[in-house]
Amino acid sequence: MSQFWNPQVVRWYEEAIQWNNYPQSVLGNIFSQEINGSDTVLDVGSGIGAVALYAAPLCKHVKAVDSQAKALEILREKVRSSGLRNVETYLGKWPDVNVGRADVTICSYSPPISRTRQGLDKIFDLTARTGIILTPYKNMHSNKAFNEFASILGIQSKQSSCINGCWEKGFIECKGVEVHCQLIKHDFSQPVSDYGEAWEFLRHQLAAPAHLRKQALQKISDYLEERNGQLLIPIIRESCLIVFRKFYSTGNGQVEKK
Repeated sequence: MSQFWNPQVVRWYEEAIQWNNYPQSVLGNIFSQEINGSDTVLDVGSGIGAVALYAAPLCKHVKAVDSQAKALEILREKVRSSGLRNVETYLGKWPDVNVGRADVTICSYSPPISRTRQGLDKIFDLTARTGIILTPYKNMHSNKAFNEFASILGIQSKQSSCINGCWEKGFIECKGVEVHCQLIKHDFSQPVSDYGEAWEFLRHQLAAPAHLRKQALQKISDYLEERNGQLLIPIIRESCLIVFRKFYSTGNGQVEKK
């Protein structure tokens, strides 16, 4: 896992977020509604910082937390090159990492964090006003490019359709706060330069053996698309967008948003 963010994986991910305008395409509207210029924002499971870097111009301070030192090293370099001065990184495994409270807490595509009681408890406890959780509803490998392609190669593709988003929503609702959950689909197709790179990406995702390359290249064109001159591995993500808002009780018995 320590080698997850190698240069090739970083390049693939950066090309995908640029092509698909992520996170703005998925989280832009909710960020504009929930994040104020005076806020501190906590990005839990930040990776190399797609969410943290997008949120930084919208708020006063961003705290990005990840367990991978390489990811935070890449994020800090991006912060330096962008001229941002309000992003702080924290290295540690959630929920053990020591990080303070925030007005808005975001956990985007980090199910090992949001799908545990301890992880979700800490997210809730450190959130002063609004929590935003984007969690997979279906495994990315349910897409045709992974599922059928793996089948013709005779290898196993990880597939799942889960209700964990509902569990996360229910867990937070039991704490007595306002919770909204929305099922969303969004494009997260992977740009590639040619069939060879498409095979390398799918091989990485499927953990396929290298000796299947020749067989794969004979079939791979059936699972690719071309849009605006760009060759793509088509990927649709299906996810639950969970937003919770905390309240506090005033002296006259009324309940107001904190």
